[in-house]
Amino acid sequence: MRASHENALCAVPTLLAGIGGSQRKPVKGLLRDEKERVMDKGRVLVVDDDPSWSAFALEGLRLAGFQAAGQSDLLPTGGFEAWVLDVPADSPEEWSALDDRPADVPLVVTCGSSDPRALEFAARVALRSRAVEFLVKPYSLEVLADVLEQAVARRRDAAEDARVCNPAKCVVLLASQDRWSRAVHERRALSAQLQHAERLATVGQLASGVAHQLGTPLNVIMGRAKLIRTAVERATPARIGAGASDSGRLPASIDDNARIIHELSQHMASTVRGLLGLARKPSERVPADLLELTERSLRLVDSVFTERRVRVKRLPMAGPFPVHVDPLAMQQVLTNLLVNAAQATPAGGEVWVEVREATAAETTGHPPGRVLRVAIRDSGPGIPPESLERLFEPFFTTKPVGEGTGLGLPVAQAIVTEHAGWIVASNPKGGGACFTVFLPGGQE
Repeated sequence: MRASHENALCAVPTLLAGIGGSQRKPVKGLLRDEKERVMDKGRVLVVDDDPSWSAFALEGLRLAGFQAAGQSDLLPTGGFEAWVLDVPADSPEEWSALDDRPADVPLVVTCGSSDPRALEFAARVALRSRAVEFLVKPYSLEVLADVLEQAVARRRDAAEDARVCNPAKCVVLLASQDRWSRAVHERRALSAQLQHAERLATVGQLASGVAHQLGTPLNVIMGRAKLIRTAVERATPARIGAGASDSGRLPASIDDNARIIHELSQHMASTVRGLLGLARKPSERVPADLLELTERSLRLVDSVFTERRVRVKRLPMAGPFPVHVDPLAMQQVLTNLLVNAAQATPAGGEVWVEVREATAAETTGHPPGRVLRVAIRDSGPGIPPESLERLFEPFFTTKPVGEGTGLGLPVAQAIVTEHAGWIVASNPKGGGACFTVFLPGGQE
């Protein structure tokens, strides 16, 4: 697009009239009258590395009554009442300097690329820097002039109000600024949540197909490895030797290789099951007792605790605790959290389990109503602070390589979210890590 403006310096009035299509007003529409032409509408900085387009925008803004200056790089610059910034696609790292821009200087972000990635980046720059407008070249100079005129006027009004401000007006301005700050914070938080949701949606769409593609070959591999081990076990010691040099003798390493193949295939199959769980569809829900589901899950993983010499302590729990859930799915959640707690606890340590009704303080920010909770706390080293926010990301794990797929917690969170609940991970003051599952209570 910029190439079409290489020779624009000598034809600015013509281009001014042409940009924007058939509805574009002539150049004199920018001038309105001689009095307005000389009126100071504001000092504007145009940052654009395209000389022809920069000259084009500068001339148009000057004709519209602005004091416009241009430069090709974004350098610390003061004394301007508004900025017009063109974000190029080839050097996005330069625009981190926008973080140092004075907060009260309005910004208009432009982009002249047709590459969707460049446009997306430019839009993100505009969002992050709280730009008043985002324009794609070739944009209408009348639109740019109107946006800048309104933005500069608002800035001047705010400055004047601050100069002659009375106490009552100060209170109003501070309240408005506080609301604006909260709105910006909420918008950024929502943007981050949207990006995370998009990543999860992509994983969910791919998970089912990938899992089915891998599932059948893995079952065949595990079956063949088991057959090999069975055949080796049945062979007489006389036919098993250290090598395979003698005709008719089986290498002693065959059994070890078959065992390794089987174990690694089981690990891959676990990953496949996790992917299927991440993409699972909600199943039928029935009335159940959360305490009974917890006890059933404890019985299922009892061997894990025994093997690792970890004791389970049940805190006082007086049921019943009715919930409306998919029992198998909820048991999968609790089993996963219990196994994680056992693995995080050193030999001789303890894991505490508690089922009770949640307090009002624990459910602040969530829909009203009765909420039940299951807390599973270990006596391990706790969760590294830098990992707390990433625990529920697919394929993120704090376990050693080969011991975790990074899908257990995302699947658990997906299941609990389907049940209108939520999971909280924390590091209690007494040490260890605690995972708490919150679920809406049912009717007794």
